[in-house]
Amino acid sequence: MNILESMYAALEESPATKVTATMVLPKIISESLERMQMAGELIELAKRREPSKATDIDSVFVSLRPSELLKNKADWVFKAHARELIRRAVNRRDLNPATRAEVMCFLYELSLKAPLRGQPASLYVDIFRSVAPKKLTDKIEDMPEPWEGANEELEIELRKKLAQERRPRVATR
Repeated sequence: MNILESMYAALEESPATKVTATMVLPKIISESLERMQMAGELIELAKRREPSKATDIDSVFVSLRPSELLKNKADWVFKAHARELIRRAVNRRDLNPATRAEVMCFLYELSLKAPLRGQPASLYVDIFRSVAPKKLTDKIEDMPEPWEGANEELEIELRKKLAQERRPRVATR
C-alpha cells in the first residue's frame, strides 16, 4: 500500500479524519505547488544570470524540496534556502550540508523549548540578519559573538549535524 492509498484508507475509517484530511490535504498540496513554482522562478533567474551554468542550475531543482525544518515557514525562508542551494550548484559545491536557513530554523525551534543565550543566540541573530528581508532586520540589536569565530564554528558544526542526506553530495551535470 503506497502513502496515498493509506491516506485514503484512513479517511474511510473515521468521519473526523475525513473532515480534517479534506481541510489539510488541499493546503499541503497548494503549499507544495507554490514552493515548486518559487523554486522554478529562482532557477530561471539564476540561469539568466549564469547562462553557462544552466545545466548545473537545472540539476538542483529536486534538491530544493523543503526539509522538515523548513515546513510551514515563511516564503522568504524558503527562498533564502533555495538561493543558497542554487549558488552551491553553480559553484559545484556539496548540496548535503544544511543551508543557513535550515540552521536558523533549527535554532528557532530550539528557542521554543528554551531561551537561546550566548553563542546560539548570537548565531541566530547573525543568520537571521543575512537571510531575512531588510524590513525585518532593521531594529534588531547586535549580539556579539562570545569569542571571535564562535558563530562560524557553531554554524559549521550545525550544518554537518543537520545535513540532508537525501540531497546529492555535489551538484551533477
